[in-house]
Amino acid sequence: MKSIELSENHRRSISITLQLVDQALVEWNDWCAAKLRAGVMYEQLDTLSEIQKRDLRCKIDSVRRLIVKLGGDLDLEPKIVRTGIPLLLMLHYFGKCSLN
Repeated sequence: MKSIELSENHRRSISITLQLVDQALVEWNDWCAAKLRAGVMYEQLDTLSEIQKRDLRCKIDSVRRLIVKLGGDLDLEPKIVRTGIPLLLMLHYFGKCSLN
């Protein structure tokens, strides 16, 4: 396959878009595995049938294969998200704010 020349801005934009799509796939995959999120004022309810979950897993796998191919063709690196950093920032912010 012929290589496509892209500016760094285009590569960054494509990379961010693929990261956002993959982030959505992670959430959908969690739904298929019945890993639902719940908070004090927010709760997810599993309304997918087993057939719908199977079909969704197949779609997720197909989209991920496309992401891997495109990422490889454009020599894009995956984004590493450190979960502790946002938590520390939140604790720092709320530690200095009064909720009263």
